[in-house]
Amino acid sequence: MFAPRYGIQEESATGMAAGPLACYLREHVGFDKQEFFVEQGRWMAPPSPSVINVRLHIGVNGNIESLFAGGRGAIKETVKVEF
Repeated sequence: MFAPRYGIQEESATGMAAGPLACYLREHVGFDKQEFFVEQGRWMAPPSPSVINVRLHIGVNGNIESLFAGGRGAIKETVKVEF
């Protein structure tokens, strides 16, 4: 997710884009799902791999009313990546 207007040049590990991505996939691409697993950050330098679980709450009218995005965190050994 890039949001330079708000001071975010690039984020690789917070999961900020996972919720909007799940909503987009459901509403515009036609994925008829209520739960998504979004992996990100693996190929960043430095790597910051994460898997975000996004659960959409769908109302009786079929629209997305809310969502949960989260997961578990873990501290891992830092690995030097050279390009």
